[in-house]
Amino acid sequence: MKTVAYEIKTVWQHGDIEVQHHLEASDPRFEVRQAGALTYFFVATRAWQLERREAIEAAADLAGVPPPAPAAPAPAGPRPEKAVPTERIAPLILRMAEILYEENPAATHSAILERARAVVASHVTAGYKTFIALEEDVSIGVNRLHFDFEADSREKVVIYNRH
Repeated sequence: MKTVAYEIKTVWQHGDIEVQHHLEASDPRFEVRQAGALTYFFVATRAWQLERREAIEAAADLAGVPPPAPAAPAPAGPRPEKAVPTERIAPLILRMAEILYEENPAATHSAILERARAVVASHVTAGYKTFIALEEDVSIGVNRLHFDFEADSREKVVIYNRH
């Protein structure tokens, strides 16, 4: 018996009639089988969704049942914007506070946190894309702060090692 080295998925079935999708790289196809015997086959091309639909319709006709209704198309127009992930808000507030502290170290801790909360809240209400843009900007700012801190430390080590 020959071993199959590719995947076969059953995409529709009614009684002893089934439509199989053979995901073979060199010969992708849809097969309509009745009681295990090959009845029809459809070559799968780039228009595989249409060919799958044709195979299912042929199998439904063979089974004497109406074909399933086609999937509803996606609604036209712009898609709704994703919601801001709540688990990413608090870490962003803390990173924003780190930047605000570096800008004004004389400010109180509570004032810095309140300002960071206000900035992040305004971006959350503006939407997902605005929030992501702020998140990227804050990440760049924090990375720059850390890099500058490390560069200052390396400079001090070099100066101290000279003497």
